[in-house]
Amino acid sequence: MAGGFIIDTIYNVRPKDFSNSKIAVKTMDISEQTANILYIIFTSFGVCIGFYLSHFVNRPPFFALFVITAALLYVYATYLKQIAIVGSITSAILVSTILLIVGVFEIIPATILSNKGTQLTMLKVILDYSLFIFIIQFVRTTIKNCITLDSDYRLGFKTLPVLIGTSRTAKFAILLILLIIALVVYYVTANLYMHVEIIGYILVSVIGPLIYCIIKLINAERTLHFIHINRILKLVMAAGLASMLIYKFIF
Repeated sequence: MAGGFIIDTIYNVRPKDFSNSKIAVKTMDISEQTANILYIIFTSFGVCIGFYLSHFVNRPPFFALFVITAALLYVYATYLKQIAIVGSITSAILVSTILLIVGVFEIIPATILSNKGTQLTMLKVILDYSLFIFIIQFVRTTIKNCITLDSDYRLGFKTLPVLIGTSRTAKFAILLILLIIALVVYYVTANLYMHVEIIGYILVSVIGPLIYCIIKLINAERTLHFIHINRILKLVMAAGLASMLIYKFIF
């Protein structure tokens, strides 16, 4: 992911003066050449780790996950992020894959006949959380496109806010957040209804902030509004992941 962040930063550089070739690197204090070298180093290191881990757990085909992820990170940074919906979906897939890979490498190789039921249950939990992360990241990427609307428009990116405006994009984000709330409520009532403390935690740290984001999105107009909402969603994602720790008290 470090390599992905670097290549995304390289292609995310915004021209300081669109009438000339000067470039303002806002997030890096290094040259583009150095950044490209670092991208190659980190990506190669990550792929090599994937090769080692896949053979360590005696599942060589799992190595393909790292190769596909590295390739998708590059394609996303250089092309897909410029396309409405497609860029947001790709970003969401990449982020949710991080959690999914952990489940694949930790659970599947350790599954035997005697613990198959428990292991499959935990794998289902990881899949459920991956879906949660996928939708949250999809909303965050959509909101971030509202933040970068002006520069995206000048660069010719066909993001959702460029095509339909920030107001309609905000309404689309509200629908997605309502979907997240519905899924979380269903998940809690179906699986965690006997654990009052856990329900309280999810209400306060996940559902409450999501409702707050909906309220803010209704009147969001300025860039600062969307920046604030994006930060709240980031905290919701972290709080949701932290709730995975509760499962050690359940199983």
